[in-house]
Amino acid sequence: MRLKADGPDPSVFVTSLSGLALLNIDRAAAERAAEWLAGEQLEDGAFGEGASGRLYRPAATGMGTRLLCAVDRERYAAQIAKAVDYLRGCQEKEGMQRGGFGEGRTGVFSTPSHPNREVTMGGPSITDTMFSATALRYAEVAPSDPLWREMVNYVHCCHNTPLINNRPDIQEYLADNRFRLSGDGGIFLTLDRFRRRPEAREALGQNLTPIISTGLATLQGMFIYLGAGLSHSSPEVTTTLDWLRQYYTVSEHARYADALKFDFDQSLHWPEGHPGLTVTDDPETRGSSVPATRLKSSRGFHFVDRGDTVEIVPDRHGDPSQAGLYLYLWLMAECLNELEIETLLTADDREHSWANEMASHLRSLQRPDGSWSNRNPQFMDNEPAHATSLVLNTLNVLAPRC
Repeated sequence: MRLKADGPDPSVFVTSLSGLALLNIDRAAAERAAEWLAGEQLEDGAFGEGASGRLYRPAATGMGTRLLCAVDRERYAAQIAKAVDYLRGCQEKEGMQRGGFGEGRTGVFSTPSHPNREVTMGGPSITDTMFSATALRYAEVAPSDPLWREMVNYVHCCHNTPLINNRPDIQEYLADNRFRLSGDGGIFLTLDRFRRRPEAREALGQNLTPIISTGLATLQGMFIYLGAGLSHSSPEVTTTLDWLRQYYTVSEHARYADALKFDFDQSLHWPEGHPGLTVTDDPETRGSSVPATRLKSSRGFHFVDRGDTVEIVPDRHGDPSQAGLYLYLWLMAECLNELEIETLLTADDREHSWANEMASHLRSLQRPDGSWSNRNPQFMDNEPAHATSLVLNTLNVLAPRC
């Protein structure tokens, strides 16, 4: 399936999402998706986007493996095993972010003069780790496997409470950059975001800025904890669930707009030592770091060439609170369903029939042609094929509860 009706190459990620969504609706379509997908696996076991297969590998490998497992585990056993072996080699083996996935991941940041410019991004992230966990979980990699233990250790280092995140090296790193855990119990996307230039650190003196957790990262972390076999009553799971009770909403991506505003106000430039962006498809700059401004927008964003610099500039279209809404809702549905929570008691002592509330809101967003499309483009779910596949997967989780 293509991301757009008139788009270039079929998308591995969207084909996997749509095949999974159709599994119990149109089995033949799901089987065709899996058959096509199996032929797209790369020699090293990964799945990726684009003609080169280099793009967005953690997400594509995670969702591709999940679809193959769902359609016919025995038929695609060889492809599933290759994907798991690929992921074993991708996990960070040392350093502060040991156990995470996504180091050196490649994506496309379009600019007017380079519409298909590929860049290699920095360190691991909760999102890439969650998609990798998706592959491992549905491939039935046992929770006793060291891969899971290391993944849990990585999520700990992004868990926004000293109850869980108590490693001295993390505390020192954050304090050196004049940040601290807020203790809200949620999870943030990546440690790489919390670096400040020396002059910014000096200006703050000894004042430490509390970090804001976001809904999607928190749910992605919870998904990893559950996949690793942690008890529903473990501190890791209960603190993330308590965060959701505090900030529960199905109409927007919880706290994302707040975190963006916080992020934009910090620094205009990635400081020295920040992973930044690396151009991978330009012969003149291949492998070299590209200075880039920090995301400076309270809405979407796009990229503009400034000579040897890629500048991230505001895109004033789309409400920031809607960014990533459809993936956020799918993860919430999956986690609450697994926890067997019928109604969610929130911090204001209200009981929420979360499945009915979520289904009702999604119905209100459906377009006349039957599709969904996010008005905020930041997570690419403004493309109907992407958004509709995410929503159908969510509705498949909700249907037995509504």
